[in-house]
Amino acid sequence: MNGFDSDDAYRHFAYTVKNHRRWIFDGRVASFLDSVRKTSHSRECVIKEGCQLWRCQSGSTLQKDTQEVERECPKLPEEMVPKSEFVKSGGRANPPGFAYLYLANRPETAMAEMRPWVGESLSLANFALEKDARLVLCQQDSEDRLKRIRLNGERIPQEKVDSYVWGDISEAFSRPVNSNNAESDYTPTQILAEAFKAEGFDGVAYKSRLAQGLNVVLFDVEIAKPRDYFLYALRGVSYTFASDDPQFTVSIPKNGTPEYIWTLNSKSP
Repeated sequence: MNGFDSDDAYRHFAYTVKNHRRWIFDGRVASFLDSVRKTSHSRECVIKEGCQLWRCQSGSTLQKDTQEVERECPKLPEEMVPKSEFVKSGGRANPPGFAYLYLANRPETAMAEMRPWVGESLSLANFALEKDARLVLCQQDSEDRLKRIRLNGERIPQEKVDSYVWGDISEAFSRPVNSNNAESDYTPTQILAEAFKAEGFDGVAYKSRLAQGLNVVLFDVEIAKPRDYFLYALRGVSYTFASDDPQFTVSIPKNGTPEYIWTLNSKSP
């Protein structure tokens, strides 16, 4: 069987590898990863040689100009490409000690993914692909989870099951992770990236939750080379909030003072 055994296959996998076992796979987890590897080819996309992508790093460097005056400049080229010996912690796709190249298809997406504080300097580099790259595209619109509810043992068609599971996988790759829980929360996506890599893919692409655009992770840092370098600083941040509680909303008028508004719902007996 190529497809997944149920629409909760990813959730079972993620719970297992985060809480019980993450190095030896058998039973349902092994079956899930086998289905991931087989169905991943239906989500292949190719980005062509020469395609431009963007990478951002926090910070800058000081360099002297022709007048011997120190000026703030983008980080040096060698600092914009990760090296395995300096990768002490894991990321969304890479385990500790593995250097993967994290890029984005838009410069603003690459910078937003750094989650900078106001005034922080950001070094931005433009990369170009040295060859075609085969990626697993984990990009799927959010779904109405109520559609998964089954009544009286109703059976979900296999294509729907696969779509739901890949929706969960896409959500896992794009979901922002709290730095305090990163080591555990990144475990499922690191294992998935390893499965993609074992199938011969060059990387994975997934939606950004922090800006419009796609994030791209390349398993080989030599596939893309930096071309141009830029220095930016974050000037401001704008937040939009929505409440899941229909009885409580927050209104922030132009003067910046929050107004808390309660809406009382009455129910008749």
